[in-house]
Amino acid sequence: MAKKKEKKSEGFDLAVLVGAAEDMNAIMGLEPEIDTDLDEAELVEAIKFEAEEVMSKDKFSDATWGLLEKMGVAEEAIADRKKVAEAAEADDEDEGEEDPEEEDEGENNKKGGDKMTKKKTEKKGKRK
Repeated sequence: MAKKKEKKSEGFDLAVLVGAAEDMNAIMGLEPEIDTDLDEAELVEAIKFEAEEVMSKDKFSDATWGLLEKMGVAEEAIADRKKVAEAAEADDEDEGEEDPEEEDEGENNKKGGDKMTKKKTEKKGKRK
C-alpha cells in the first residue's frame, strides 16, 4: 500500500491567502500573477516570494498587511508603514489638543463674556 503524501498546513485561512494574492496582483501589477487556484502551501510560498518586492506605500488591505506580518515577510515595509502610522497618530493627537487659555477665551466670546463682565462692572459702580 502506498502512503498518500499529505501536505502540511501552514495554518493560514485559505480565503485570507486568496484575498492577499488578489490584493498583491492588483496593487503590485504582478506579471505573472499569483495563481489564486493554488493549494494553501503553494499559495503561501508564492505570497512569500512576491512579498520581497512589497513597499510600505503599497495600498494593501489591512487583512493583507496583517497576513504579511504574520508570515514574517516584508518586514522593512511593515516597519516603515508602522512608523508613518504612528507619526500620523501623533500629529492627530497634537491637532486635537487645545490650549486651555484659548478654550476659556472661546467660551467667553461665545457667551459674550467680555461684554457681560463690562456690564456687571458698570452696574456695580452705579450701586451704592
